[in-house]
Amino acid sequence: MKFIKFLCLPLVLIIALACNSEEVDVKKEKFNSTIESSQKLYLEMMKTQDYEKYKEARNSFVAKLDNKLIFLKTKKDYMKWISNNLSSTKFSSSSEFEVLLDIMVSKYTILMKNNPKLYSYIIKADEKQFLTIVKPSLGKLPLTFKMNSCANTCMDACDATLNNIESGYGLLYAQYGGNAFTNAIIDAMYWSNYSSAIDDLNSCMSSC
Repeated sequence: MKFIKFLCLPLVLIIALACNSEEVDVKKEKFNSTIESSQKLYLEMMKTQDYEKYKEARNSFVAKLDNKLIFLKTKKDYMKWISNNLSSTKFSSSSEFEVLLDIMVSKYTILMKNNPKLYSYIIKADEKQFLTIVKPSLGKLPLTFKMNSCANTCMDACDATLNNIESGYGLLYAQYGGNAFTNAIIDAMYWSNYSSAIDDLNSCMSSC
């Protein structure tokens, strides 16, 4: 009888492990399906007029920042920030900053309103999941026709910087993303940092 009980114990463990394995496979399959669905929805959104209008508003805002922007949580905080940093940007006044900020956020609000299923996924995504979904919209490392050690060094440095910027983008979004204001600000920060990295690359390449 003891021998039979001894044999039954491993059998129970094997069945339990098999059930756990099946459960993990189901969760993994569901996860992959959600990511794939989100990627498709994001690509579809990128083809819309809503996205083009948001991107235009964001680019107008970022261009005036002159690569100067830090992450703050509220508009009130940003109005204080611009009053102390206006001279280091290309904005003519705090009022212009506020107008362009409001336009950018309003366009992002429309994106979220018209793509509820996509943003229900994005809001729950972690850093890697978020970056996987938005990958088609991320900045790329520019091509170069210069082929020498100096140019390679410049490109490698820029590539490393862009990877760090992407990682920071994902981390900020995963931690603070959720509403239109912070989403738009985090996106603007990413593109401001990307622009700065490309400026540094061009400066580096000019000396090669």
